[in-house]
Amino acid sequence: MKKLFALISLITSLNIYSKSTILIIGDSHTAGYFGQALDSLFKADEQYQIATYGVGGAIGRYYFQGTYSKWGYYFSPLFGKIEQGDNAYTPLLSELINHIKPDLIIVALGMNYLNYDQMWAKADLQKLERTVKAEAKIIWVGPPNANEKNKKNIEKIYQLLNQSLAPNTLLIDSRLYSEYPNTGKLDGIHYWGAAGKLEAGKWAQSIYNLTKQVLQY
Repeated sequence: MKKLFALISLITSLNIYSKSTILIIGDSHTAGYFGQALDSLFKADEQYQIATYGVGGAIGRYYFQGTYSKWGYYFSPLFGKIEQGDNAYTPLLSELINHIKPDLIIVALGMNYLNYDQMWAKADLQKLERTVKAEAKIIWVGPPNANEKNKKNIEKIYQLLNQSLAPNTLLIDSRLYSEYPNTGKLDGIHYWGAAGKLEAGKWAQSIYNLTKQVLQY
């Protein structure tokens, strides 16, 4: 019921007859194959303008303080050259919003809250949610499936997200749309290598399809 209410609310408040501008912010999954694939799918679709910013290790605070990360980044602006590498300062959300003026912001964050105090994490999540909602519509994309060792941690993150986010925030459970690669060469969380790229691409395709359904309903 919570997801249905959020979906209806989001659909009725978006102008489906004009070109939608979308901003994606996220963590290492967005900096990696998932974010790159999702960005490419939207950029290839003439109905949308898309900008994507992923920073390894990111939580909401990163986008408020411009935190430095050495865990990888992927910056794909509305127009111009894509930048990616190892070390970067997180772009400020306020500056991204002022420059891009998005209709919809897709927030793909969650897993990095695992090692933070849960009350602090809840406050940070809610601050990010409030900030986004003050400027645009929101879709929150939770973390994907992990290996068996990390599945309990993923469940903890979804419990935190469900406890923190408002009922009218559409939260997508990415576990329903992802399958962690069956290989011993990965860390159990990130979608790396050829197998990871393949599965991340499938996950991105599902999120793209879901977002289009919301925007075109």
